[in-house]
Amino acid sequence: MSLLTADWPSLLLAVAAIAAGSVVQRISGVGGGFIAVPVVAMIDVGFVPGPLVLASIMLSSLMAWREWSHVDWRNIPAIMTGFVPGSAAGAWLLTTVAPGELGLVFGGVILFAVLITVSGLHPRLNPVTGAAAGVVAGVMGTSTAIGAPPLAILYHRQSGPMLRATLAVIYTICSLLIVLMLLLFGRFGSNDLLAGVLLVPGFVLGFWLGGPLVRRLDGRGLSNVVLLVSAAAAVALIIKSL
Repeated sequence: MSLLTADWPSLLLAVAAIAAGSVVQRISGVGGGFIAVPVVAMIDVGFVPGPLVLASIMLSSLMAWREWSHVDWRNIPAIMTGFVPGSAAGAWLLTTVAPGELGLVFGGVILFAVLITVSGLHPRLNPVTGAAAGVVAGVMGTSTAIGAPPLAILYHRQSGPMLRATLAVIYTICSLLIVLMLLLFGRFGSNDLLAGVLLVPGFVLGFWLGGPLVRRLDGRGLSNVVLLVSAAAAVALIIKSL
């Protein structure tokens, strides 16, 4: 189903899924893609990854602005050093996958991301681990719009404000790079631009709804529910694609 011929109820459902994911993202700093990507891909696989990544810049930039003073600038250069080649690899990967197989790829990578998140790995944050996480995040983020898990693992020990602010800055920069890579590899066009614009309200709504909950809820406490929901949605996406 192309966006230009999609019915408005489907578009509104996609916006609602994005808003729900954005609330989680606003509270915990991670997890929004786990909810939004599989649901949105089931509605229309054309929404992922380009349009969703483009629209998400609105949320990440707002979050970065809101908690700017907590950003960990020291480790961002190392992460970006790894992200650039990883993003190029992810964009190339998309060019090798047939359109009918995209749902399988998205579902598989989402399940892989869930496994990374629950693996219990907690490497120390340094330039080497930052660059390595950047590579993995680049491949995953560009191919499926979910690149947060490797970065979230690195910042697991940090405070909530630092995690949210730093990842928001990284997401903003990386999202711009992802769109550029997709454009260079012929995977982002005018229809993707239009789709991204129409999905922006979901991110704005989620940012607004999540604001009052940031200090009232434990973001880490949402992780188990988010992972369970995303895993179920990923399996459903794989089944639908088959």
